[in-house]
Amino acid sequence: MKNKFFTALMSSLLIFSLAACTKTTEETTKKQEDPKGEEVQETAKIDVNVNINWIPAVKNDGIFDELRAEASGVYTTWSYTQGDEATARRLLLTSGKLPDVFVGIGPKGDVEADLLNAKAAEPIEEYLNMPDKYPNLAKIPDIVKKYVQNEDGHTYFIPTFIELDGQDNNMEKFGDWGQMGFWVRTDVLEQVGMTKDDLATMEGYEKFLREAAKLKDPQGNPLIPLTIGQNFQGWRAVGSSFGLDTFNEANGFSPYDGGDFVAARDHENYKAAWKWLNKMYQEGLLDKEAPTAKKEITLQKISTGSAAAYIGQMTDLATGPWAAAKDMNDVSTKFEAIPFPKVAGVDKIGAAEGSSPFPWVGVYIMKGADMEASLKYIDWALGSDLMTVKFGPAGDGPKYAWNWSDDKQTWSFNDEVVADLTSGDVNREQEYGAQPWFLANTSVDDVTTNKSTWEKVSFKLNQKNGRFLRDLGVSRENHNYDSVPVLKGGVVEKYTPAINDIETEYRAKFLVAKNEKEFESTWEKYRKDLNDKGKWEEYKKEWKQEYEKWSQKMDY
Repeated sequence: MKNKFFTALMSSLLIFSLAACTKTTEETTKKQEDPKGEEVQETAKIDVNVNINWIPAVKNDGIFDELRAEASGVYTTWSYTQGDEATARRLLLTSGKLPDVFVGIGPKGDVEADLLNAKAAEPIEEYLNMPDKYPNLAKIPDIVKKYVQNEDGHTYFIPTFIELDGQDNNMEKFGDWGQMGFWVRTDVLEQVGMTKDDLATMEGYEKFLREAAKLKDPQGNPLIPLTIGQNFQGWRAVGSSFGLDTFNEANGFSPYDGGDFVAARDHENYKAAWKWLNKMYQEGLLDKEAPTAKKEITLQKISTGSAAAYIGQMTDLATGPWAAAKDMNDVSTKFEAIPFPKVAGVDKIGAAEGSSPFPWVGVYIMKGADMEASLKYIDWALGSDLMTVKFGPAGDGPKYAWNWSDDKQTWSFNDEVVADLTSGDVNREQEYGAQPWFLANTSVDDVTTNKSTWEKVSFKLNQKNGRFLRDLGVSRENHNYDSVPVLKGGVVEKYTPAINDIETEYRAKFLVAKNEKEFESTWEKYRKDLNDKGKWEEYKKEWKQEYEKWSQKMDY
């Protein structure tokens, strides 16, 4: 099947392949005569380094590389970071051999700082305003252009995987769905004679857990009423019920009720949320292994029907138990999201997640690069959907790997490659040369548009529960106080790791405190360590100063 696809593709790209050439820095393309004396256009070549270590290395010169080159007019060869990103980046910068294009996390942070300290990146702001030559770079929203601009007044970072001006957003996207929530097994709910309406308040939810504790799991063991997941990540769902905004975890600042900025950990309900979790633990309603549980163990309890309820992210359910479920009779499929239980005195749930117009990834054009070819390829990629960037353009097989349905709302892999590209075997996919999808724009979500996944259990449950959580308001839009740049060498940069360690340590202690007196004592030690070891008061002061400067530049 693979050989048939390759042979057909090579036949259709014969002239194109003969015209391929190596890169020059003087010009992007050259003209030469083919055997018939006609002029053909040579294809420029660029080297791209991906400094993101969770992307598996992909075979160069794959079929998809040929398709992308045909569509963009630029042939790309790729290299990937497999170990520590910072070490790999700094070795590259001192190697004396730079790629044309460098892909990395950014723009704020160590990546750009390293590139500029090495004088390795070219300023590119002028190219973002050339609609005739680079139409898609020109569609980068002005607010994003302001965001990525360096303090020296130049722009080095070209943002990718963003929404462009005028982008068609009619298609529903996985990222629009909610993720964090309260989950209960509906079969257990029925067994104890309750309905979802009975769980509207925190008192009602607690009653359900107490009733569930009286039951046995399929193995004959006492049913675990509630599990929370690794590192207590489900606390943010509890925080939402208590009205806390945890868009940026406990470190995030929010203007509660339009007042002064308050970090989640400084809000009175942060303590109340952890007191509630402590209460559940002491009553035996929260899994006793919660303080040390690994994600795999928690998900195994969900898969085997050992737990009645879960608080945490839908992603864990979707990639674990739901993905393994053969049909809707599987016990894990009985877990459904419920409205956030109401807490007395809290009028509105807090946001646990959100969407941002700003990039988390992008590219730099390096010194000595073929500037025109590099910009030409990035402009093509940014103007394309992620499917095109990853697998090449849409079209019929055997030349192309995938195609749209007639209504242009769903797509499917073509018969010639579907077995390889849906096998789950990364090595089989790599042979084709699938490259990083995040160089594209966000117009198409390959999850919600992939027709072959629609009938899968995990997709159905993702869609149903994700839409439900979204409509509850667990997600919000990004504001300027969510993206305040970290002062290089400042208190926030220096002490954030220490603060995160303090959080991890004390959350376990909050959970297992034996009584209210021990909880209060632990809380006092926590606050003291925040200030003594984490410089929390200085942290807040610096953040507010940086916010004032940032808000003058970015008001949204």
